[in-house]
Amino acid sequence: MTGLRDDRGGAARTSVPALAPGLAMALGLATALSLALALAGSPGEAAYAAAAEQRVTVQAITLEAVPLQRRLSAIGTLESPADTAITPAVAGRIIAIDFSPGSVVAEGTILARLDDTTASAAFKAAAAEQANALAVFQHDEKLLPLGGVSAEQALSDASALDTAEADLAKAKALLDETQIKAPFTGAIGFPEASLGALIEPGQAIARIVKLDPLLVRFSLSQQDMGAVHVGERVELTAPGLAGRVGGQITALGQTLDPELHTLRVEAAVPNGASHLKPGMFVDVEVVVGGAEKALLIPAQAVVPMGGATLVWCVGPDGRAVRKSVTLGRYRQTMVEVMAGLKPGDRVITAGQQRLEAGVALRVTPYEPVANPELSPADH
Repeated sequence: MTGLRDDRGGAARTSVPALAPGLAMALGLATALSLALALAGSPGEAAYAAAAEQRVTVQAITLEAVPLQRRLSAIGTLESPADTAITPAVAGRIIAIDFSPGSVVAEGTILARLDDTTASAAFKAAAAEQANALAVFQHDEKLLPLGGVSAEQALSDASALDTAEADLAKAKALLDETQIKAPFTGAIGFPEASLGALIEPGQAIARIVKLDPLLVRFSLSQQDMGAVHVGERVELTAPGLAGRVGGQITALGQTLDPELHTLRVEAAVPNGASHLKPGMFVDVEVVVGGAEKALLIPAQAVVPMGGATLVWCVGPDGRAVRKSVTLGRYRQTMVEVMAGLKPGDRVITAGQQRLEAGVALRVTPYEPVANPELSPADH
């Protein structure tokens, strides 16, 4: 180091030699690296990075075990227990039709009448014969103890009375058969014969159908036949039918269908309001056994993938987790989970299409999809 004198006569200054160019560049790089490390390790920078992470908004439901009654599902057909043609027992000309198509008539109601001129005359003649025979018989009863009539004559007159009474009963039956009556309470169909037409025995005037109760007939698989018994409850639903209609199993088939291996089941369904009609297809649920605890998830949460059935869940760290599940029976918008989930799990019900494993989530409550055809209990 060299002392220099100031040209202006001042004191001598000490001079610092200039750094070599390579050394100056190295010092600059070291300073920049130290500053970067200091910034990267600061809490403020970590918070900024976390806030900048993209979160996916989803809906989720927290699972809890609920009582669920086991149900077997089938498709059934409604049938009438009595559907028959109304026909006369005797030939005759129709002189009156006393029903309106579609009306419900009580058992014994007169639906049509045939010309009864001949039958009425025969009945009157038979009634006169019976009255005469009865008078003779009563006269014999008075004279027989007095010997005024022989025992043989009295016996012959008694036999004549029996014959006259039988003839009267027959004439009355023929007269009654000119009045065609409803064989049971039911709904009457359209006339199949016209007023004034000559009709023969067995020829239909109309059809009558018993509507209350109706029968629903359906089949269950071989594996379910041990779970159903006569007397168990069934519930029916159908398009256009408000709510559910209950019924009761009345009969089980004694053999299985040899091709389908299914058991035929029959249930009676009250139909006092006549909302159900024979021939309707209905969805049938058989309620079997007592209520058991089960996990239910909205069907919209299920994500089929290949041969697997998956759901997305909210993990403990708030990130998306994919789980494989085994499903049981569907109940309207819900489905039973047999394996793969447990109470307390949070299952994602909406927003799955944007998910991948480990994605951070913004979770909002599950909002059921409104369906006006379902009751609140079905959601």
